Amino acid sequence: MFSLVIPIYNEEKLVDELLERIVKSIESFTDDYEVIVVDDGSTDSSLSLILSHRDKNKKIKLLSLSKNFGHQAAFTAGLEYAKGDIVGMMDGDLQDPPELLLKMYNKIRKEDFDIISAKRTGKP
Repeated sequence: MFSLVIPIYNEEKLVDELLERIVKSIESFTDDYEVIVVDDGSTDSSLSLILSHRDKNKKIKLLSLSKNFGHQAAFTAGLEYAKGDIVGMMDGDLQDPPELLLKMYNKIRKEDFDIISAKRTGKP
């Protein structure tokens, strides 16, 4: 199973695009996955948008923190919940394109890497 952990804090403008792109990207390489979205105490409509996506796709899981504990604490909560034998981490602000997940997954599976990290180069 592939698990992806994403902390979210007040990202209502990006939640729909984020989850649509993530699911499309992951489903291009596996159907055995979970997306763990950790709402880190958002005060906007992020939580309700995530719930809407979860209602449509049961592979989207939600952890809702009672207040804003911070980015690293949200990642830690998601990692503790993840069930996958491969776990990815991605910020919820689309600073990194979800479409990179396929390349990263292939490096883990086909090239026997233990850890893969990527950063956006600014190129489209």
